[in-house]
Amino acid sequence: MIRYFVLPVMCLMLLMASFAQARPVPQIAVLISYDTKATNKVLDGFRSHFDTHGIKAKFDLYQLKKSKDEAEKTVTKLLKLKPDLILAIGSLALNVIGKNITEVPVIASMVLSNENLEKYKNVTGVSLAFSLKEQTTWLQKILPESRNIGVLYNSEKNRIQMNAANKLLKGKGLTLLQEQISNPTKIPQALKQLENKADVLWGLNDAMVLNPKTAKNILLFSFRNKIPFIGLSHAWVKAGALYALERDYLDIGLQCAEQATEILSGKNIDKVRISTPRKTLYSLNMKIADRLKIVFSEELIANAEMTF
Repeated sequence: MIRYFVLPVMCLMLLMASFAQARPVPQIAVLISYDTKATNKVLDGFRSHFDTHGIKAKFDLYQLKKSKDEAEKTVTKLLKLKPDLILAIGSLALNVIGKNITEVPVIASMVLSNENLEKYKNVTGVSLAFSLKEQTTWLQKILPESRNIGVLYNSEKNRIQMNAANKLLKGKGLTLLQEQISNPTKIPQALKQLENKADVLWGLNDAMVLNPKTAKNILLFSFRNKIPFIGLSHAWVKAGALYALERDYLDIGLQCAEQATEILSGKNIDKVRISTPRKTLYSLNMKIADRLKIVFSEELIANAEMTF
């Protein structure tokens, strides 16, 4: 009796094993906007997740160039390839794929805000934006005595963010001093309004307000008025901001890979939420801190990703 039972079970196990072996290896197309250290770290993190967990996948790498013709050629190749998933690294890659390929699930990274990812139904991923809660936590950790937070902003999108920030800061006993501007020529006037009111100037991710052309005025205002400026990256800190939050790009690649494996396992992309960096690094400008008479703890200095 046992013999008759064991035989069908063994046959079923052999059949399942042969089916698993016959299952095709998923094909992942990787589209990179620009070849930089950060994008390479994202890709390294992404691929290492598959290697570490023994997940087989075939990667096809495409370096996107600025020309429209090159972008169209890449899209044509991907439409013929019909990959199981696309990893888009950078805004250029995301927009090229998002506008032209709607049937393939896309994981995107190296994109500044969640809103850029939300424009496309078949896209999820990890944006570069730190949550307001995360930014506030670090503000209170690095500048615990600051109570009045000045900010310049422009877009309607940031008006919604400002309302959320105002509510969050108010709940923590802080005051948000908002100065909305319509064009860059209004920046000096807006800064003047914050001159004797703000304890710190928060650098909001707003391309019209913060860019290479406006940087000098903002950093000079911070230096002359001894109001620390929170930058967007280590480049801003090197130029004169007091500190900036930084991303762990290798870990962002791991996050993207975790999302990818969920989708390749059968999870609908609608159920895989867009996320933000789960690890926060930071850089400090020691010279500016000395100028503003701000003393950092030894622990804060020791744990900084970069100091200037």
